[in-house]
Amino acid sequence: MDLTNDNITEKFDFRYYIRLCRRYWYWFVISVVLCGGIGVFYALSTVPVYQVVANILISDEDSSRPSNAMSELASQFSAGNMMGGTNSVDDEINVVRSHSNLRQTVKDLGLNTGYTVTRFRVFDRDVADKTPVVMTCDPAIADTLGCYIGFKVVVNKEHKVSIKAKANDKTVIADVKDKPFPVTLSTPYGDFVFDKTKYLKKGKGVKMTVGFSSYDASAEGLAESVSIYIPSKRANIISFAVHSPHSQYAQRILNTIIDNYNISGINEKRKKDQKTADFVAERLASISKDLNLSEEDIEHYKRSNKLTDVGADASKWMSRSTTLESQIMNAETELHLLEMTRDFINEPGNEWQLIPALNVNAAVPVDAYNGLLLQRMQLQNTARGENAILKKLDEQISALRDNLKKSLHKAYENASVRLHDLRVQAGESKAQLSKFPEYERQFGNIKRQQAIKEELYLYLLKKQEETSIALANSMPRAKIVDEAYALSEPVNLSKKKLVAIALSIGLIIPVVLIFLFDKLKNKFDTIGELERLTPVPVLGEVCKKTDAGSPLVVKSVGGSTSVAELFRLIRSNLQFILGNTGSKVVLLTSTISGEGKSFISINLASSFAVLGKKVLLMGLDIRNPKLAEYLELSLTDGFTSYIANENITLDSIIQHDVLEKNLDIIVAGPIPPNPSELLQSERVDDLFARLRTVYDYIIIDSAPVGMVSDTFSLVRVADATVYVTRANYTTTKEIGFLNKLYAGKRLPKLSVVLNGTKTAAGYGYGYGEKSGK
Repeated sequence: MDLTNDNITEKFDFRYYIRLCRRYWYWFVISVVLCGGIGVFYALSTVPVYQVVANILISDEDSSRPSNAMSELASQFSAGNMMGGTNSVDDEINVVRSHSNLRQTVKDLGLNTGYTVTRFRVFDRDVADKTPVVMTCDPAIADTLGCYIGFKVVVNKEHKVSIKAKANDKTVIADVKDKPFPVTLSTPYGDFVFDKTKYLKKGKGVKMTVGFSSYDASAEGLAESVSIYIPSKRANIISFAVHSPHSQYAQRILNTIIDNYNISGINEKRKKDQKTADFVAERLASISKDLNLSEEDIEHYKRSNKLTDVGADASKWMSRSTTLESQIMNAETELHLLEMTRDFINEPGNEWQLIPALNVNAAVPVDAYNGLLLQRMQLQNTARGENAILKKLDEQISALRDNLKKSLHKAYENASVRLHDLRVQAGESKAQLSKFPEYERQFGNIKRQQAIKEELYLYLLKKQEETSIALANSMPRAKIVDEAYALSEPVNLSKKKLVAIALSIGLIIPVVLIFLFDKLKNKFDTIGELERLTPVPVLGEVCKKTDAGSPLVVKSVGGSTSVAELFRLIRSNLQFILGNTGSKVVLLTSTISGEGKSFISINLASSFAVLGKKVLLMGLDIRNPKLAEYLELSLTDGFTSYIANENITLDSIIQHDVLEKNLDIIVAGPIPPNPSELLQSERVDDLFARLRTVYDYIIIDSAPVGMVSDTFSLVRVADATVYVTRANYTTTKEIGFLNKLYAGKRLPKLSVVLNGTKTAAGYGYGYGEKSGK
């Protein structure tokens, strides 16, 4: 508790609030009866509401991706992608709760027509599809209707019906009375036919309301009543939930929503597949033409360039070029040998020399010539002189040499021509080989175009088969995991629970009100409340006087009343605070006037006098003296007269044995012009010094400390201070002021008394617990 602030911060006291609740027990009785009655009424009018749920799994059509670039490219231009991107669960949940899907559900189940039967003249209950009277009309009315139409239907025991139709529950648009079934009701919006069903019992009437609205308005209402959500972001599950007192009817609603979603998805998928099939067929025809043109281009290119296979032809020409190069080298070697042989023969010094074996052309008789020379060489070694055989052999050799020269010349010319031809062929071969890179590039471009078109053609053929299969076997997008089913327990409270809650509320409301009233009030009326508000010791409480007579309640004779006993308790507590040594000066004060300070002073002094103690009661509220008036004493000289005039003696201002034996009184005296200065006089200290020698207890009835500072001037002569508060009069803010005084130790041995509490039964023991009743 903050003692330096005028505002009180209290700790919660459980026992205190228990006492308050016991005091206001009748609040609990009234609250429980009212809340219990309301609870019973509400329980009777409430029907069980069940939660109906369903779950579907969204299949992922895009889970299998194409395996090659051409297929992936084609998938980007598929009809599905051209019509709208991916189909995620987030997208699908918006499709499920779309206005068109819910509108179709409303139309299929007739949810735009509602039937409510009035029972016990008080409760209206929705009867769903078990209605005793059914209404039909042209479906086109619900397509164009721009308002709500309510039909009040009253069927009497003879099963004659009266119907009143209102647009938006305001304007009467049709009215019929006591008509037999079926009844046709003509309105500006169209004709409505009412007929009875098997649920209308014989000999019993019924009062009900039929509501009719457009499909669009009902679809909006259905969207608000049905909860559609994704239970987990990691799963492709969509959950449905709806609360309804008619579980089977709600199951049909959820199942129809799912069925319409699947039907819409199948139709959409078929449209997509059909567009894909048309697109594939169109592309197949175009690609087939392009593929034929590509093959014709390949044929024309090969024919114009005399090619069969570019790679094989290039290898053939490469082999030919290599062969020609080898032949050229051989021809050049042969020509060089012939030239060397010719030069050797034409050399004069080599006339009878053997020609070297240079492997010249076989057409040149080199071996024959060398053979004759060898014969001559042998014959020359044996022959002498002119030998006819040698001479003849020389002639043969000469003739053969001339023939050899001619043969060498002819062979040389032939070899030169052949070398030239080979070189021409080699040039042609090299020129042809140089064209093959260009052939390969051009043929590669043509072949590449043909391969692309061929692969695309094959893919489209495969896609055409897949699309045909998809068209023949269209599956719904949603797999039903759980068909709509109702939970076993109602979601709303049972009748017993409703009544129990109502009774609990009936108990809680008084507690809350008591707590709020206690917190909002700025006054207190029991000693328990006072003890919670201040740490200052509480001497006790004093109950209100029931009579308007003398203020004295503590008497030596006939003073055994409950109030007198409370004063005796206060006296005992004060004696404990003062101790048992010396004369005691007790200062009584309060915050403001009217708190009973003088009353407490008179009876506390009388209480000490009854013990046989010598007691002096001093009226020192010198600005507003009331003590003499209360006790009906003569207005003689008093305290102020004695302090201000040294000629006045102490005995002249003391009135002896006024109320009780041993009880003397000094009244305040005339009101001085300077009260504060008067109380600060040294004569005051001398006066109390003299009085302490004569009296056991001196009780000072001083001024309110919250209004003037006079009481603080008397603190120096006091041993203890009794602070008087009054029930339902002193405010909590004034208690905060008391706490500040206590914290600042401004008043000696400060204690507090509560005055004006309610009359207690018997004696006031218990520090106000009984007196607080």
